[in-house]
Amino acid sequence: MQDQKELMPAIAIVDYVELLDYFYETLSENEIETHLLNVKARLESLTEQGIIILDASLIHGAPRDYYLPIHWLVQPYLN
Repeated sequence: MQDQKELMPAIAIVDYVELLDYFYETLSENEIETHLLNVKARLESLTEQGIIILDASLIHGAPRDYYLPIHWLVQPYLN
């Protein structure tokens, strides 16, 4: 089983519903689009590093360790 894990590509799951809820609770509507573009750029950077990004709404079950924490996605952009 360990050999199979080593052959699997790196993946990260993003819960976009949780992300948008966080933005609507903390940002004005004018700021949301800018921050979403920043998150998109960050995710594209991960993709360039060979990490597959999956939408949590399409996942039926995965260990929590595969989910990108919201604070990690937004921390560089929010004070």
